[in-house]
Amino acid sequence: MPIVNPLTGEIRKVDAHPLTIAPFRALEVPETLRRQAQANKARALPWGGDFTKAKSVSITMGGEQGEKGLHTLSGDSIAQAVVAYGGSARAGNVPGGNLFIVDPGFLSYTSTPIEITAGVRRNPANDNAGFKLVYESTNGFKTAGGWYTVPDNKQWHTVKWQIDDAQFVNYWGDNFSLASDGDKFNKYYLQSVTVTKRGD
Repeated sequence: MPIVNPLTGEIRKVDAHPLTIAPFRALEVPETLRRQAQANKARALPWGGDFTKAKSVSITMGGEQGEKGLHTLSGDSIAQAVVAYGGSARAGNVPGGNLFIVDPGFLSYTSTPIEITAGVRRNPANDNAGFKLVYESTNGFKTAGGWYTVPDNKQWHTVKWQIDDAQFVNYWGDNFSLASDGDKFNKYYLQSVTVTKRGD
């Protein structure tokens, strides 16, 4: 079966292809594979568990990052973890490390009020750092709560956002991001991120 890499246009013939966060398009799909896909239509994606009934999903940064229904676009192959302040964290300026994808079984087209929390700290040089949280909503991408300045590098700081209109459908490949608007203010470390459904 030929598959196409939509980013490069490269076409390869394969007998099987793993499901990952990287997109691909299958051409000339055999009937047996169509039937198998139809039978598996309601099953959860194999992203480390079934999160359809979970109250929250999270990611903890480190050399062996702990993904529990929440993933970065960098995955394990691109982003480099750094050890800072006696524990594992990831630099905020690592490509793709601040773009997040929620497991679609946890939250997708059905909008649910959520809270997003992140543990952050300035770098050892105490450079001015900050970001805004940009998320997929029922009306396109929005900014939640304005700009957040990381206070200092003396301790880990927890920042929280309350969101009532999240609709995580991967329109541009990610569900939310910590956007520093360039390289000037992304000099922080990210320890963890959690998305929690609010209410019952």
